[in-house]
Amino acid sequence: MSDNVVSLSGAPVISPGEPHPGVVEALEKVLAMAKRGELRWFVGTGLTHDHQRLSVWADALPTHRNVYMELGAIEWLKQEYVDRILGRVADSAS
Repeated sequence: MSDNVVSLSGAPVISPGEPHPGVVEALEKVLAMAKRGELRWFVGTGLTHDHQRLSVWADALPTHRNVYMELGAIEWLKQEYVDRILGRVADSAS
């Protein structure tokens, strides 16, 4: 990518097709948990290189009924996302 391209947020600009190290690391951690049998339910979202929304649902337990536990996690993640974007908390790997 051209050296004169700067993101508005100051974050490094990553070219399409170039892996984002933080995304790869986070997904590898989640995959390892799933392979160990530690991850029982998963909802994820992301943004592709061409600005398309990505949603992922993986429910290994069709009898999962604790919807409020998952909604609480989604709400917590939503607030953390807003805080990170607005610079209220430091970005750290989860």
